[in-house]
Amino acid sequence: LEKDDVVIKKQGKGTYVKEQKVLYDANSIGSLTQRLSKQKHLLTTQAISFEIIEKEEHFVKDMLNCDKLLCIRRTRLLDNVPFALMINYFDVNTVPDIDKKLNLESLYAFLKEEYNIEFYNAEEIVEAIAANSSQSEKLNIEEGSPLLSLKRLSFDKRDKPIEYSNLVIKADMYKHKIILSNDKIS
Repeated sequence: LEKDDVVIKKQGKGTYVKEQKVLYDANSIGSLTQRLSKQKHLLTTQAISFEIIEKEEHFVKDMLNCDKLLCIRRTRLLDNVPFALMINYFDVNTVPDIDKKLNLESLYAFLKEEYNIEFYNAEEIVEAIAANSSQSEKLNIEEGSPLLSLKRLSFDKRDKPIEYSNLVIKADMYKHKIILSNDKIS
């Protein structure tokens, strides 16, 4: 089991089962649900809320070039363990009545089927952060625990910004894979 990276031996302490991390291949656009189901993991939604942001200033309004935002907040479980907090922002006119229709686990599959929205490219920033009190409560971890924050602006085939997302994931359950290539400068 140690060779298979399932357990770890600690001298004088014993043998412990290693917590397995899920691998997120960040080299193509896709939903977390779709990617994790390929790895035989079950990603479910524990809580979901919808909020319209109209009157107050919000940096995402400028990014999506709109006056009214729809904010979808979800708490996600991985194999029944709190795993991630997801916030997705859309121009409310792009996804009318989504709050009455959305009942699927994969938001991206739903957007393609219901609204013919497909993402063609994205800019993503990944950084390490410490859990605040709200995040620690929702993820059932201690305040200050390590989290990974993934902030993504996604575009359609005409290079129009369609969605801004902020995903916060428990760092001990996750690893991010990026393939780099030699970009030769002439």
